[in-house]
Amino acid sequence: MIMIRPTARGMVMLLATAGCTGAAFVNVNLTTALIASGMMAITASSFILAFFSIHKIDVRRAPNRDGSCGSAVQLPFIISNRSWLWRQGIVVRERLDFTYKYPFFYEAVEALAPYETRLVKRPIPALKRGFYMLNCLDVMGGDPAGFFCRIRKFRCQGEVMIYPEVRDLSQRVNFKRRQAALSINGRPLGITGQGQEFFGVREYSNYDEMRFIHWKSSARHGKLMVKEFEANCMSHIYIILDSERKLTGYDFFDGNLELLIKVAASLTTMLAGMHSRLTFVTANGNEKIRFHGEAVSICGDVIKTLAVLQPGKINFEDLVDEELDRFAYNSIFYCLTMSEPDYLSERLEILIGRGVETRWIYAPRKLFPAREYGSKTRSRYADIDIKSTGSIVPVIANQDTDILKLLTYE
Repeated sequence: MIMIRPTARGMVMLLATAGCTGAAFVNVNLTTALIASGMMAITASSFILAFFSIHKIDVRRAPNRDGSCGSAVQLPFIISNRSWLWRQGIVVRERLDFTYKYPFFYEAVEALAPYETRLVKRPIPALKRGFYMLNCLDVMGGDPAGFFCRIRKFRCQGEVMIYPEVRDLSQRVNFKRRQAALSINGRPLGITGQGQEFFGVREYSNYDEMRFIHWKSSARHGKLMVKEFEANCMSHIYIILDSERKLTGYDFFDGNLELLIKVAASLTTMLAGMHSRLTFVTANGNEKIRFHGEAVSICGDVIKTLAVLQPGKINFEDLVDEELDRFAYNSIFYCLTMSEPDYLSERLEILIGRGVETRWIYAPRKLFPAREYGSKTRSRYADIDIKSTGSIVPVIANQDTDILKLLTYE
């Protein structure tokens, strides 16, 4: 589809031309005729130049990769000049809902030489997770004076997945229990360190200490292997994420649900490198989602679910009650909620009595007001009235909370 329209400057020029032409008809003389004809000539020539500004210009989408929030995703395209003439600089526009330049993202392309084909990488900051279908690329040209703009749409199908932001938690979050855990035969496990009962040898991960590397096994396998003691066996981690629609905040990019999704994604990614067991529970729309197993094996499925997660009608009470009898003794429970219901304190006390360590993160809706991207407006904790929660005290998150500090939960 091809469209040509006057710009704001062009509208002024058209009105001026119409006024001069009318004056020439009313007051017929050489001066008014010359002015009117000159204005009409400039307007007509600008229209013709704008019409041919993107003649024989082709654009197609290049292969792209998925991205994650907080980083730039590459959405490259290839633009070609099939003419023997130089083409002045043009603009390529595309509707993208995951960037702060909503709804259209503009990319300027410098002048094209005759028969030139150019790859434009186009890094775009991704701020909104989700799965997005890519449709049209709009090529925008115009006359040198900027009186008219010509737009031509090219249908270039594509798709991109934007995953939630994942923060590096390796140096901040402690997953060790405060009390001694029990081994399979019921014997208390010691703390991490040398002198413990040897458990086995496994592949090195980023979270292991260099002093526990088993050099003979590393030489035999051709990769770093570490000694594992009984105390290194991670507790079972449970994550239950609240996604009830009526509790979500108003902000498009920095809502309370988005913050909790970042927390869940960061925890899951870290646990995947620590050889631990993970149970993740949430609701996607009106469907309950549950993943259970080794964190490294279910991490990909959890992250994909979080990328496309949409709030629904299922409340947090249903998720907790369904999972209540499945909690393992001596496990750790991350309770990620947007509400502070009366029943939650009772449920958490039950879990504590069963030996489950609970870490409650509470992101209330009123601390996540709508605001423009980049605004420095801050919310105040004083507006929140926390009900009595027994021995469990939630960590309150607001729109400006740092995830690293939020998860330093003691």
